[in-house]
Amino acid sequence: MLKKLSGLKDILWALGIIVCLGAFVIVLFVTAATRYSGEKQERALDLGSLNIVDEGTAQDIPADAAIYGQLRKMPETKDAGEEYLSTLTFLTDSIMVGLRDSVATTPEIWGSEAGNLPMNAVADWEILYSDSSRLSVSNACMVVKPKILVIAVGSDALASMDHDSFVTAYTNLIQTVRAASPETKIVCCSVLSVTGFYTSLDGLTADMTVSACEWVQEVCTNTGCYYADLGEELNSGLTLSDGYAGANGKSLNAAGLAVVLSYFRHHALS
Repeated sequence: MLKKLSGLKDILWALGIIVCLGAFVIVLFVTAATRYSGEKQERALDLGSLNIVDEGTAQDIPADAAIYGQLRKMPETKDAGEEYLSTLTFLTDSIMVGLRDSVATTPEIWGSEAGNLPMNAVADWEILYSDSSRLSVSNACMVVKPKILVIAVGSDALASMDHDSFVTAYTNLIQTVRAASPETKIVCCSVLSVTGFYTSLDGLTADMTVSACEWVQEVCTNTGCYYADLGEELNSGLTLSDGYAGANGKSLNAAGLAVVLSYFRHHALS
């Protein structure tokens, strides 16, 4: 009888040990599969506790850097002299093409053989170069790499242009110059008016030049080019002063061209 009780006791102990081991294994697996992250705390950035140090990464904008979104008028300066004029290249239509024939002119003058540069055919412009060769504006800029390019165009074929076509043509011209010569500084001149007695088959009027000046300013604002308001020096009201006009009432005479050169001597870029 005692032997039977002892055997039963051993069996019960064995079953108890098996049950405990099974429970231990189950707890072990459950614990391994479940990660405890502790009590959650909301995170907030305490700006007052931050010590922000300027490590010198900020940079000043160069004085001659292109600024987009605002109109940059030519700065008034002291007389830069004839030496400064020799750094300029003029791309001009019939209004100022007389600079090309002036023996006193020191800037490089780019114009077509006929003298006109119609705004409705900018892509077809050919510049009569100093060696009598004919180059596109792109090729001329690629060869010469002008330091400062003064663009004085807009009057030729203006009567056939509206706002969108003019702005598109002028903007494409600037992009062409920059693609060929990225370091060139670009100055865009106001579109000069005509005299009160001007009559021509091209249909150009003083009112048209007023609108064109606004369009050029828009292009300068959008592209970061400088704007030279020559009308302030040459116009009388809305029309070109008779004393600065050639016989046709549109192009500049010697006195008018002298005013233009004087303007740039006193509005110089560094």
